[in-house]
Amino acid sequence: MKTAQSRHSPRRTFTYTSPTQDFVASPHQHFQLPDNYVWYHGNSLLHRCAFYIVYFIFFIIGWVYLAVVLHVRIVGKSRLKACRGRSYFVYANHTQPFGDIALTVVLNWPHRISAVVATANIGIPVIGSILHHFDFLAVPHTNPQRAAYKKAMTHLVHDGVAFQIYPEAHVWPYDTTIRPYTNTSMRYPVRFHAPSFCATLTYQHRKHGKKPKATLYVDGPFYPRVTGSEETEKQDLYEQIRSTMVSESKKSTYAYYHYKNGRDTPQQMHSRQKHA
Repeated sequence: MKTAQSRHSPRRTFTYTSPTQDFVASPHQHFQLPDNYVWYHGNSLLHRCAFYIVYFIFFIIGWVYLAVVLHVRIVGKSRLKACRGRSYFVYANHTQPFGDIALTVVLNWPHRISAVVATANIGIPVIGSILHHFDFLAVPHTNPQRAAYKKAMTHLVHDGVAFQIYPEAHVWPYDTTIRPYTNTSMRYPVRFHAPSFCATLTYQHRKHGKKPKATLYVDGPFYPRVTGSEETEKQDLYEQIRSTMVSESKKSTYAYYHYKNGRDTPQQMHSRQKHA
């Protein structure tokens, strides 16, 4: 019997030579943080009130976008309730330019949130200013920036903020696989003894319309199963989260876009398509 994957041909094929290749370019790709960049704006009552006003507006916009445009169903959101009032980290696959922003907001609502974002996002007019002033953390590139970044994250964890992290780093629209990524970002929950979750966005055929519907699977919480060095615990957490994301990604049954490795042999290309 044919699967949904085989009945519906991809709308577009992208050829890549590296899993870190960019397919969504930002006009602010080369934006750099100024020397006087403020990483943490405090936790005053006024700051929290302003944050929740903006957060609520984005929640409404995000909810409508997910329901009407992406047709997303979230499975397992209740798993996050056990961490209400404390920090946690959510690792997600990166497959929607705006949709991932909407998912970050809707998934974690009403928990106060932050995220690790590309520096280019801070350079976007209006949006970048909002991300900056509500302490979404830009990826640091210099030693002074790394020190300030670490200090800001420590403050935010103390404030009970939840963090959304996209370890694949680059947006590949409608990708149905989990691309290779390192265990680097797993050091945060290890260092702060915080719970981790993963959120895997999958795609299925929709009876009406050309684009697929989507299901987001939330799993966790995860903690290191071993006690040892930071590196040992980080690797163990990475293996738990990555294996879960890979397993959940197999629930995708429709590849709206196809990603072809430009270095694959014809036999490898056939195998990738078969197991996409």
